Amino acid sequence: MKLQLYVSPEAWRDVDDIASYIQTHSPGSAVRFFDTCWATFKKLCENPQIGPVVEDVDPQWEGLRKWALHRFLNYLIYYRVREDRIEIVHVYHGAQDPGRFFQSPQ
Repeated sequence: MKLQLYVSPEAWRDVDDIASYIQTHSPGSAVRFFDTCWATFKKLCENPQIGPVVEDVDPQWEGLRKWALHRFLNYLIYYRVREDRIEIVHVYHGAQDPGRFFQSPQ
């Protein structure tokens, strides 16, 4: 069953920021990055369980999953599977520590 797509404002900002950065080096790659994000979002709607569950997250992020962008493997999509939709939460570079975003303060 294909689920609906919801992209959070934060995730759109992430995509825009990353594409803007890429554009300074390669305008064509920035367009491909955006297109790849969109295609991957749709793929997640068709295959919601494809990404592994992220371990050791704050309880508010329970069920958080991640998936690498095809052709931009250094970028990860963080998403949650809801009853009727896929919720894209953030898109980050793999070198960033997701713990600072998804783990509870200790």
